[in-house]
Amino acid sequence: MPRTARIVFPGAVYHVMNRGNNRQLIFRDDKDYYKYLKLLEKHCEQLGVIVYCYSLMSTHLHLLLETPKGNLPSFMRGLNISYMCYYKKKYKLIGHLFQGRYKSIVVDKDSYLLELTRYIHLNPVRAGIVNHPEDYKWSSYLSYLEGGDTFIDANTVLNYLGEINQRQKYSKFVEDMLNDKTKPFIYEGVIHGDENFADMIFKTVEKRKQNDTDRLRRKGDRQMYNIIKFDDILQRLAKFYNLSHENLLFSKIKHFKMIRHQLIYLVRLYTNLGLAEIGEKIGPCHHSTVAKIIKHIESNMETDSEFRQKILELRDYIVNEK
Repeated sequence: MPRTARIVFPGAVYHVMNRGNNRQLIFRDDKDYYKYLKLLEKHCEQLGVIVYCYSLMSTHLHLLLETPKGNLPSFMRGLNISYMCYYKKKYKLIGHLFQGRYKSIVVDKDSYLLELTRYIHLNPVRAGIVNHPEDYKWSSYLSYLEGGDTFIDANTVLNYLGEINQRQKYSKFVEDMLNDKTKPFIYEGVIHGDENFADMIFKTVEKRKQNDTDRLRRKGDRQMYNIIKFDDILQRLAKFYNLSHENLLFSKIKHFKMIRHQLIYLVRLYTNLGLAEIGEKIGPCHHSTVAKIIKHIESNMETDSEFRQKILELRDYIVNEK
């Protein structure tokens, strides 16, 4: 049975859980906890991941993360492999350290971030290890109460409690749930959020899949028909209009800007570059602006037969000129 595809996109917030294979210990002494936290900090710095909170238990762990770059799989792969290598070398372990792949649940940040930090910080209490969360040193709870030099972004969460007495309010917020064993709601097994949030996430993921499909199709077309690199399109368009590259790319004169829009359209048509990549080469120009330019040209081609003929002639020239 194929495993469920992981939901990945830039800016996603995740509740990540991982446990030892066959419930074996993944942390045996204090040095193991310290090592994991150092690796967590290192990989966060390298890959731009934000940690809101964590709780490390002897047999499993909880992380609450945000991935501005949409890179959870590469982040977790690097973190897990680094710690596994350390653990196997230290304890001469043969076989798997973790049980299957980690679980990641997408989080509605505005509605569930604060609640999930409480749930994660109370894990040692629910497990019967301590009576109060501040007595457990392998969670980020003390960072919320005391602050200090830490890689944990507690301020984002504390800001949900207003501007005054944030840490005291958070302590009371957590203590109020000491005897409550309710687990956060999980929609469809993959999302901490309601149906509307889930629908938005599924649409975001589907759109990214379609964009990836379109990108692969354009790449396949270019390989199949031996079509055209960006620099070649630029050179041929400049030759077609008898312009220098500098005027074509940088001039603010309206006539040159219109030709530059045609360049954007042609690059999108004949390369596998994405909107953001085109914007970087021609701009800087935001990907949404690139999309609007392309749509505007396509719309003009539908309503203006003379303009359409001109673009078709230009396309023929770009393809056939050597």
